[in-house]
Amino acid sequence: MTASAQSVHQKIPKAYRGTWKLKHASNFKIKKHSKLIVKSRYVKGPQPIGTFKGHKLGVHKGKKFVSFYLINKKGHQVSESTTMRLTHYKHKKALAVGVDVSTLYFTK
Repeated sequence: MTASAQSVHQKIPKAYRGTWKLKHASNFKIKKHSKLIVKSRYVKGPQPIGTFKGHKLGVHKGKKFVSFYLINKKGHQVSESTTMRLTHYKHKKALAVGVDVSTLYFTK
């Protein structure tokens, strides 16, 4: 399936879902242990990430990442995409979230 053929109204994969706690954030002044909540069609995080839900949430699934962004009624992207990928941080399962040019690391 090519990227252009994908629907923007996809579910976020189960491996990315759950409540994640912030462990490391460069270039952002965010409290440690801030929560990132990821559900199938809902993402809520600290200020640089924000809240996305329902029909306003666009999702693109890549081979090793998932990106989400704000969409309009026609399904067109209207904001920058935020990229999530599974990784490890200090020997723990982690979620690396790319915002602008910085990366935030969240662990379970």
